[in-house]
Amino acid sequence: MCIALFSSLSSSAQNFAKLLKQPIANFVYTDAVVMEKFRPSGAYPFEGTLVFQPVQWGGVNEMQMLLIREDGVKFFSRRLEISASNGFTSTDFIPIAASYNEVEDLYCVTGVVQSGTAWNDYTTWVGILDEDLNPILWQILEIQTTTFSLTQPNSTFVTDVCPVYDGQGFCFAFTGLLLESGQNASPIYKNFTPPDDKRIFITALTSGTYFFTPIGEYSFAVGLGTAVDKEYFPSRIIEIPNTGGNGGYLVAGNVKFEPAPNANQLAAFYLRTDYQLNILDAQSRKLNTNGLIGSLFIGDIKYDPVPDEVYVAGSIHRLEDAVHSFFADKLENVVNTTSINLFSDTWNGTPQLGALEVPVNPLFGWTKVGRIDEVNDGYNVITSAIYENGNYTNTQKLPTLFEIRYDDNSLNNWTSGGQNPSIHYYPRLYGTNAPVQYFSGIDYTSQWYPNHSSHPLDAVAGEYILGGFGIYPSGSGVDHLAVLKTDNTYDNDCSHFNIDCNQVFFPTEDNLLQASVIPGASIFQFQIIVVDNSTVTVDEYDCLNHSFKGIVPEMKLVNQSGIIQVKNMNNTMHYELISSQGARIKEGDLYPEEKINLSELPRGIYFIKFDKQVFKVQN
Repeated sequence: MCIALFSSLSSSAQNFAKLLKQPIANFVYTDAVVMEKFRPSGAYPFEGTLVFQPVQWGGVNEMQMLLIREDGVKFFSRRLEISASNGFTSTDFIPIAASYNEVEDLYCVTGVVQSGTAWNDYTTWVGILDEDLNPILWQILEIQTTTFSLTQPNSTFVTDVCPVYDGQGFCFAFTGLLLESGQNASPIYKNFTPPDDKRIFITALTSGTYFFTPIGEYSFAVGLGTAVDKEYFPSRIIEIPNTGGNGGYLVAGNVKFEPAPNANQLAAFYLRTDYQLNILDAQSRKLNTNGLIGSLFIGDIKYDPVPDEVYVAGSIHRLEDAVHSFFADKLENVVNTTSINLFSDTWNGTPQLGALEVPVNPLFGWTKVGRIDEVNDGYNVITSAIYENGNYTNTQKLPTLFEIRYDDNSLNNWTSGGQNPSIHYYPRLYGTNAPVQYFSGIDYTSQWYPNHSSHPLDAVAGEYILGGFGIYPSGSGVDHLAVLKTDNTYDNDCSHFNIDCNQVFFPTEDNLLQASVIPGASIFQFQIIVVDNSTVTVDEYDCLNHSFKGIVPEMKLVNQSGIIQVKNMNNTMHYELISSQGARIKEGDLYPEEKINLSELPRGIYFIKFDKQVFKVQN
């Protein structure tokens, strides 16, 4: 717990752009990249990035777990596969989301396996790893429900996971879709009719025993009350702290309108439950587009305890005029009430969203939000991507960054200087004279899926991970996974540029959604995953013909019989000495070459915390 409370921050804002390829295996499912921040542990005492990505190895689709150190160096790579002894006829092992519980020092990665006829076509799996990335369990989440016409176990398709701290006895919570008779969750799958029957589910994982709780199964009615049992998608789940007894979960995503003329329009929905998964409130909002088909896609939601608000970032798409934008909103007074209070309902006295319209040049297409980062200089930095072209067959995209101020005054003055209109683009240059090489993407239906191919670093360190946005076309016929890091000046030495977007308002319409709880589901779980820890070589490349910034020497500790000296410390720094129980033993200013004496203290583990870094030492 102490490592979590006093988490390490990078001492260097070293940018990098790494292109990683398998020497033998191939990357598959090009947009299925999941990233999670790695915290220093006993085995790996550094910050870094975990990347989960499907690979094809020996004709079998497995999952690769890659640990990249904070300076961009690949530390290790492991392949994980599903045991054929469990009877699976297909072993596509596809990650969708990951999370970390700072109290229990646990990582969770979750996704789907296409299991053929042995179980169902799409089944959710969950993996738990300790702080040193040793697997604790890998098991299947199988849900049987009586709400569909077929009562056998149906497909489960997880979409997001979050840590749980205030819900007693739980470590992680999940949301996703239930689908009848093994159907794919995509709204348009191989040009076939979308599935007719879907439900949203929420479940939690118990600490220690790792059993799933009974699920909450939800169905929505929209507009005139017509049941919507097909195209909706829960993009994110977060925990609402249990301050004042109002704790639980908030799920946000997209829901399709019925009936005509809104049959192709998507609204944003917010569903709030308590820890027992009872509905506390449900709201939806759609665009008022004057007859044009305009859709909202929730990208990320993030709780900020200081103003007691949930920040929202997402995308707007209008098909007829091909206007694509990023938007911002927030929920106010979150822990003080169980109601969902959207700021957009009273924005300047009228229901509307503030949006950044993306211009047609240099890359025009679908916008997609990744993660909302911490506040930096008053702004929340948001990772994102833009897909080339405005049609249904997008094949290229670029990682992007933009900023949002979520304070009330800034939102009220969206178009008059409160917001930063800049969108920062990060293309990759291959060779000297070749054209810009974009990142390979997939078709537009990825808009339905949350973007987990980025993770925020602490804004104090001023660094952001942009990586894993699909596959990089190397020009040699071999695909590469791209992992990028840039600092809070938005520089990146492998080429970047930024343009200004139009800051506009989009009118919205009031709540059109009703949610209901549907009983009748039970859970089966099976421990079915075999982990192959064999190390796989991953070749590394930087961006050709581009130099990196000078590397700042990393601070290091030298421990000689309890006498601690800090190397590569050029300036006087304030430090705190902390026990393994979290108690502050002493603090003060440390001068270069000065030593810290631990030899007179009881033997054990201690932490030395500087402004931007924490070291664990053994006395």
